[in-house]
Amino acid sequence: MGSCSPPSCPASPWSPPCIPPRRNPGWVSRDLLPGGPDLVWWTMASYLSSAVGGWKPLKGTKGAATPPCLHRRAPPPPVSEDDARSFCSSLSEDLRALEGALGEGPVSLRWSADAMRVLKKTQVELLALFRRSQLPAAVGPEMGWFDQYMEETAVLLDLCNHLRSVASGISRYRMVVDLAVQRIQDGSPPELETLESDHREFLGVAQRREPTLPDDAAAPPDRTTRDKSATGTAMLAARCATVAISLMLVSAFVSPVRIDVGEEGTAREFPQLGPLPASLASLVGRFRERGAALAEHQLVRDAVGDVRSRLGKGSADDDEGLSRSVQLLRQRSMGLKEAIEVFDSAVDEVFDETIKGRNALLATYRDEALT
Repeated sequence: MGSCSPPSCPASPWSPPCIPPRRNPGWVSRDLLPGGPDLVWWTMASYLSSAVGGWKPLKGTKGAATPPCLHRRAPPPPVSEDDARSFCSSLSEDLRALEGALGEGPVSLRWSADAMRVLKKTQVELLALFRRSQLPAAVGPEMGWFDQYMEETAVLLDLCNHLRSVASGISRYRMVVDLAVQRIQDGSPPELETLESDHREFLGVAQRREPTLPDDAAAPPDRTTRDKSATGTAMLAARCATVAISLMLVSAFVSPVRIDVGEEGTAREFPQLGPLPASLASLVGRFRERGAALAEHQLVRDAVGDVRSRLGKGSADDDEGLSRSVQLLRQRSMGLKEAIEVFDSAVDEVFDETIKGRNALLATYRDEALT
């Protein structure tokens, strides 16, 4: 078979075809020369024919031969079953470790930061899987993965922005607590009512900004159940874990929501997921037992209630007890500050990694379209 020179045929089997030179290279009918509308028509048809995998002769171009670089191209190498199985196994281990870190008390901000790190690792490994398999973004039978990835990472970015807003509200509440402590130590009457109003305002704003995640989103959607390839398996595993963790964080930071992971149906219909559905269901069940509250936040609220109670007694003999309560409130406020900083950092890492992955795949799409 001949070759296009210049330009040469693309190295990638799914890259767009070569654009023929304006001079007659020997395999283009002279009916199409010299240039002009016919050549433009020929070039456009070349690109259109590549979308269906091969060259079809154009009407009205007698004698036009098939350019070598427009022959049917080999299908892209799919994600291997071993890679998908390894991805699901790694994700299952991360979920089990996350369950073990829950502890016995309410959900903590530090555990929430660990959950965000699992989301980050999932994005990193999923992107590495796509790159290693060299899946096409623009053409090919498996191009649906690209659109699905972009849609679901957009939801993840929305979650990060929501959690940033909620964390900002917690930080504002903590600063009001610090101001109240300072006023007590200065002998001024503290504005404890402001603490309660700020807390109610924070909860109201958080609920109004709650991300749009359906409570059964962790179960496989209809369109995913039709794709049982290794690529579809990896996408399903990442989707179920990401949405379930997101709903747990929304429950802890805002208000409780129902989380349906569809364990039995998912495991039966997608046996290639291995232990992932069971690990996810176990994590969600353990989370429900902990209660929908942030440990550090609740500790501060309890300390505020103790200070309020002692101030309400108005007894000068209880100055020592009040001093201990104020000191405890200050310590817990500092603990809340440190924990929210750790969580903020984890959210930023997930956001940055997601943007990085989206940009990398968009660059791949652009390069394939312009090559």
